[in-house]
Amino acid sequence: MRIATWCIDGVCGRLEVLCHWLKRREPDVVALQKIRVSEEKFPAKALASVAYRSEPLRTESSYGVALLARNDLPKFEILDRGLPGGDRPDDRFLTARIGDLVVSSVYAPFGNPAVRGRDGAIKYKVAWLDRLIAHLEERRVDAGRSLLCGDFNVLPDVPAKPGVPNCTQDEKERLQTILKTGFQDLYDLYRRLHRPSAAGRNHGFNPRLPHTSRLQLTLGTESVAAVTASVRVDLEYRAAVDELPGRTWPASAPMIVDLADPA
Repeated sequence: MRIATWCIDGVCGRLEVLCHWLKRREPDVVALQKIRVSEEKFPAKALASVAYRSEPLRTESSYGVALLARNDLPKFEILDRGLPGGDRPDDRFLTARIGDLVVSSVYAPFGNPAVRGRDGAIKYKVAWLDRLIAHLEERRVDAGRSLLCGDFNVLPDVPAKPGVPNCTQDEKERLQTILKTGFQDLYDLYRRLHRPSAAGRNHGFNPRLPHTSRLQLTLGTESVAAVTASVRVDLEYRAAVDELPGRTWPASAPMIVDLADPA
């Protein structure tokens, strides 16, 4: 099974790009972030034409998330539409059961100091991550095959830098707490497969990988991690593709996780 996550930054403006990628890569399940379109105007028909059903979530923010699944997979059973505990409807967290797999699309706040000031932006972001932690602890991570996919807006591989979005100690501590919630640990699947060796070599690591690509994470339970065959950042879709000249591309590239069939 192939699972992917992509901070698409405008699904309508990137629709031709998205459909091209879906047809070439053939993922089974896709988590999208920053869809930037209302649920009523979400391009479900266009996605259905390339054999994907979809479930969007967008309320009051300019962002929103969505889940896609191939038509031949079981229908969505929606478990979460947003996080509880906020002062307004939340459209940054969507969870569905698809057969025996539970998948969440996550878009954490950026913590942009230009919007709320430096300290206020980080506090807002950390508060949202605390709500996510509380929700995961209350609901408990599914004991079976479960994944949290998306843009967590935290750089796990960059040292903490006070006052710098994505790099503060508070944000990194929340990410570590997320990895320890529920009945069992969650694993950063990219880091698990590209872990440095004792000799300091990072087997399979692409040295040209933009560090910002690690804002997108795929976190999986042990039963998922045990059958993860490969994890890669699809850098081909961060540059021009010959078949689509003149198209604009999102700053982030999709992350693709391939799961082997359980033994």
